[in-house]
Formats: sequence, structure tokens, C-alpha cells
Amino acid sequence: MQPQAPGLRDGSARRLANLKPFQKGVSGNPGGVPKSKTKKEIRQLAREHSEDAFKRIVKLMGSDDERVAFMAAKEVLDRAWGKPKDDPDAAGKGTVTVNIVRFADGAGSQPPKQLEAKTISATAVDVP
Repeated sequence: MQPQAPGLRDGSARRLANLKPFQKGVSGNPGGVPKSKTKKEIRQLAREHSEDAFKRIVKLMGSDDERVAFMAAKEVLDRAWGKPKDDPDAAGKGTVTVNIVRFADGAGSQPPKQLEAKTISATAVDVP
């Protein structure tokens, strides 16, 4: 019987002894990762569920957890207006106004009810 390496279970040492390193320049998985679905099929499947996903994000905007509500609102704004671009030359060139509206979920077929609305204005400044 072979002496067992410390910390290995029975049989592990034998399995490790049978390992052979790959030859240099030769893949251990020449066929690559098996592709069960193509990117096009996955994209199509995601698009089929996008309306439900978007409705869920809009509902999350009314969450009591401000972090969840913020992230959901950010996702809606990004989809509606695109992600904001960094413009280093924009400092001091104008005022940004953001309107924040918080809704409660509508019951059944009832539309959501507005709970509160806030407007925040800020002027860009140079940061040293």
C-alpha cells in the first residue's frame, strides 16, 4: 500500500498521481465550452421577458428601502435617457435639475398613486 499524503482522503493520492500536465501549446479542452444556446437565442429570450422585467423595476421604485428605490430609478432613467456621460469641461456651465417622484403600488388594475415629489437643483462647480 502506498503511503498517503497528509490531509488527503483515501484514493485522493492515487487520483493525483494519475494527473498529467498538459503539453505546452495544447489545450486541455480543444472543443471549447459547449454552447447550448447562441448569443442570439439568449438575447431573444431576454427580450421576450423585458416588458415584465421593466414593470418589476418600476414597481421597485416605490420600495421602502431607499437603496432599492434609488437603483430602480437609476435603471429607468438610464434606459429612458441613456447613461450620463462624464464631461470634464462641463464644470460651471449650467444647472442640473432632477425631479424625484415616489409612487405606491396600484392595487390590481389601479394605477400607482403618487406619494411625494421632490425637485433637486445643483450647479456644476470646478473641483480642485
